[in-house]
Amino acid sequence: MGDFDTRIFTSLALIGRIHAKSASTGSTQTANLYFRNLAPSLDDIVADFVAATAICTATWTMNGGTTGVQIPQIVAPAAGTVISYRVRLILAYSQSTAGTVFTFSLSADGLGRE
Repeated sequence: MGDFDTRIFTSLALIGRIHAKSASTGSTQTANLYFRNLAPSLDDIVADFVAATAICTATWTMNGGTTGVQIPQIVAPAAGTVISYRVRLILAYSQSTAGTVFTFSLSADGLGRE
């Protein structure tokens, strides 16, 4: 979804919001929004060095049907977590019933403190 320069920040938080969603009744949907550390290198500018684990995750689990605004998630890395000078925002989603329609609107903000 996007990369963020975090060099000037001493702390970081992720705010995610599901504005509305629509899915088949009888299914369960999950949306995960991750911040992952990046380690870009001038020696290999084509490679995408993204950490395998998230430094923080916002998660929503929703039942089928159509709903409006979901509770916003505000998450921050655990104390002592090393934050790279760049982080990437990644969205992953799934639902329990294959072959059915699942749509949602999402917004996210990265908050940094100098």
